Amino acid sequence: MLDDSPLIRKESMTAHQRWTILVASTGGALEVFDFVIFGFFARSIGSEFFPTGTGVPAETLSFTVLAIGYLSRPVGGILLGRFGDTHGRRLVFVSSAMIASVSTLLIGILPSYAAWGALAPALLLMLRLIQGLCLGGELPGAIVYAVETARGRPGLLCGIVFVAVNLALLLATSINFALQWALTPAQVNAFGWRSGFLLGGMVGLLSFVLRRTLAETNEYAQAIGARHREPLAVLFRNHFAPLTTGTGASLLAGASGGIFIGFAPSYLQRLQYDTHQIASAQMWYLVVVAACILVTSHVGDLLPRRYVFRSGTVLSALFAPFFFIAATRHYVSLPALFLMAGVVSSFANGTFACAIAEMFPVDVRFSGVAHVHESRTVRVAGTDTARSEFPRFGPALDACARARHCVVLGARVRGFIRHEARAAALRRRRCEPELAVAGAQMNTPESVRIADVELNIQRYELRRAGEKVSLERLPMELLILMASRNGELVTRADIVRALWGANAYRETDNCINTAIRKIRVALHDDPVNPQHIITVKGKGYRLNNVRPAPAELAPAPQEAVRILVLPFENQTGDSGQNSFCDALADETSASIGMLDPEHILVISRTTAAHCRRVSKSIAEIARELSIDYVLEGALKRDGTRIRILAQLIRCFDQVQIWSRAYEPMTSGALEIQKEVATALAQEVSPALAEQQRHRLARRLPVDPAAHDAYLRGRYYWTRRVHFDAGFAAHHALSDEDFVRARGYFELAIERDPTYALGYVGMSNVLGAAATHGVCAPSEGHPRARQAALQALELDANLPEAHQALAGVHYFYDWDWRRAEEEFLEALRLNPSHAETSRLYARLLLVLGREAEGRAQFERAEKVDPLGFEGSRVFGLVQAGKYDEVIRECLNAGHGNRSPLVYQLLATAYEGQGQYEEAVEATVDALTRCGEFARAETIRTVWDTGGYKKVLQWYLQDLMTRRQRRYTSPLLFAEIYARLDQPDEMFHWLDVALVEHSPRLCELRTNAWFNRYRSTGRFRNVEKRIGY
Repeated sequence: MLDDSPLIRKESMTAHQRWTILVASTGGALEVFDFVIFGFFARSIGSEFFPTGTGVPAETLSFTVLAIGYLSRPVGGILLGRFGDTHGRRLVFVSSAMIASVSTLLIGILPSYAAWGALAPALLLMLRLIQGLCLGGELPGAIVYAVETARGRPGLLCGIVFVAVNLALLLATSINFALQWALTPAQVNAFGWRSGFLLGGMVGLLSFVLRRTLAETNEYAQAIGARHREPLAVLFRNHFAPLTTGTGASLLAGASGGIFIGFAPSYLQRLQYDTHQIASAQMWYLVVVAACILVTSHVGDLLPRRYVFRSGTVLSALFAPFFFIAATRHYVSLPALFLMAGVVSSFANGTFACAIAEMFPVDVRFSGVAHVHESRTVRVAGTDTARSEFPRFGPALDACARARHCVVLGARVRGFIRHEARAAALRRRRCEPELAVAGAQMNTPESVRIADVELNIQRYELRRAGEKVSLERLPMELLILMASRNGELVTRADIVRALWGANAYRETDNCINTAIRKIRVALHDDPVNPQHIITVKGKGYRLNNVRPAPAELAPAPQEAVRILVLPFENQTGDSGQNSFCDALADETSASIGMLDPEHILVISRTTAAHCRRVSKSIAEIARELSIDYVLEGALKRDGTRIRILAQLIRCFDQVQIWSRAYEPMTSGALEIQKEVATALAQEVSPALAEQQRHRLARRLPVDPAAHDAYLRGRYYWTRRVHFDAGFAAHHALSDEDFVRARGYFELAIERDPTYALGYVGMSNVLGAAATHGVCAPSEGHPRARQAALQALELDANLPEAHQALAGVHYFYDWDWRRAEEEFLEALRLNPSHAETSRLYARLLLVLGREAEGRAQFERAEKVDPLGFEGSRVFGLVQAGKYDEVIRECLNAGHGNRSPLVYQLLATAYEGQGQYEEAVEATVDALTRCGEFARAETIRTVWDTGGYKKVLQWYLQDLMTRRQRRYTSPLLFAEIYARLDQPDEMFHWLDVALVEHSPRLCELRTNAWFNRYRSTGRFRNVEKRIGY
């Protein structure tokens, strides 16, 4: 809420998000119930566990045990907060519930002092300590879950958590009321008090079972690269101001529960109030405060939260002495006093938790909230103990405490405002797409100057006086990021998100420091007296003296001409020639694109196919796609002969600069590529013509029949490979196209053993078959490697061969360095090869280099604007941006879209917990792939049993399939992950590791494993892969 203007996102929560909030709310409820129920029955517990002859009243010893357990909560908060920031919220939230619940149950059945002697109070103290340690992370964990799940209404969802807290208080009060009404004091002391602990323990175990269904929060999973090994050190070093501000706010909010619920009964009984009247008033207090918290928390989302909170501090300060006077002199009925107290308390309780959580970034949020929340226990335990020991001064102490809170909050109001503004910025960043280095490049001039150094962002280089200045990749990206901010502060968290993305497991502080040092060396910037890179202590860095480079210092390179090869029109009347027409245009595009990448840019076949389908004129195509040349052609039947006609048209004046007619068809396919390349070379750069003829001659085969077979194999391979490999394997989509493609590639090699592209085709189809789950990796990828190496031996400058070898390194070897080297070599030889850019982008996303990955996807989009759709969606799914996937697909509507889009849309819907939509997208995808029977079966299973039933049906189908044919073990691991059965999941992951399942290379971006990503076992799996 910067500038006091509220930021609201009107988005409805998914069923998964509502379930997460419901289960997370049990955290605060469990913590408060345990504390209050012990306070209610402290006297009964004292009489059971402490002897009377010690000289200290049993009641005092009982309250001492309560205080010791309560004071152990800050220690538990520190430990669990650190663990939650380093290992994940889910692990802490689940384990703390189980241990605390077992301890509560054991207290309920623990024998008394009369039965076990001194061992009984010792065990009671030990169980209270264990409870305190575990419960220290309960309410902070619930708050963190709410804020990181909240979308645009964090205040309201935190309010729901505190409604659950007050409902727990109401439950404890109701139990106390019921026992006081149904049993005699002697019965309560003898056994009645145990029922509260037994009920609390059973509810806690139920909470543990429910929490196992929770996934890791998306915000933590996506920002895990920003985590620190020692979040406590980072917290106190960089976030001390929010700690002190939050502590002041927490003290005020926490006072009301302890006063009106924990210690009011003892105090009011001394003022001659009836026990039943007190319990009834407390119940009314809890009902009112729960209802009002929903209102005040929602108002905090609509208005600046600090106004609501400050109103609560003023009202608390005014109400404290009024309550003291009215209760002491019986001026106002007790229920009316407690009703007013509930309204007053709701202002602070409804707003402070969300404001505190948003003060801290995700990397230290759990630790920060735990410290702030549990620090008040020292104060509460101290003043509340004083109230119990000196009851006459209880209200006075309360009034002083509240007045002190107002002074603290008044002194810290500027800090509160400042940090609330910072929290609003965090909310806005969650509401908008993240801008990394790729986005920075789009919003920054092509070249900028920093003192005497010129940074060319588009060319990714640094020069001083015309000489290149060496700078490694990481420092270069950081320099580009800082240059894009125009002198504004770049925080360390911004740097981590931009450079390492969502999935980097490493210590980032040292990496950033090293990169800054290398940039300073390159800029000749003195670290003692810096002029360019200014360090803002505890925040980040600012780059000064950045200005656009003069035009003459950065001359624009000669623009490459753009050519579009339209699919050849089949005019033979034989539909069997359609695939040949498409493949001929595709191969012609590839051949031309590799000839002179700096001067000739070929638009991809998918865009060309779209232009042919919509029957636009050459002028319209040129205007829409900024095309310089168009090659179009046709197959014609002349009696028994088939001829190929082709013509090259210059778009700006519609002049035909070259045309030919060829027969027979097979040799004509070769001649077209040779002559079109020569004609373009003459147009663009005549001096290159002879060199292009030589390079093209090496690419094309001796036997025209080999080329014809390759084109047909390429057609079938392309038609099948552009499916999501995981979806295709899960649903056992037909491999008929792979079989046909392999047959044609084998024929091409048989007709011409020196034909390099034939071996590339074999490598592609063998690797794709293994990746799509058609055959075992050991059957596909070693042979794919052999074929790729054979192709490179025949033609070391063939870009497709380098891409094929890169695919083997990526999917099978998990050798990221060698895969990247081959990708880069393929792009150097043919920058227009969109398929290489897309696969390279996937590698970059897996490595956490999100900015570079996006840049590669954008590069592919420039070459293939209309065919980029499915790949872009794939990249968004890999990055975990499910909202953006769904929004983009829904905005585009249901048109003639590729099956890949629906396959990925199903993943995005399931990732968001929208299971019905996930099933519909799955059915759509299968229908578009011709799998009508399977689609209908899945719909029927959904209608009869819901999504879990669908997953169980998938599992049964996999088991049946495994008895007949090869089935990837990774498929079983994915299904068990979706069914939340971790032991089985890790078993199948181990099997997949042994066989080197190809899709394990993208385990880090696999949507089905998000909830396990922060666990130690899962990180061990990733280490074995090589991350």
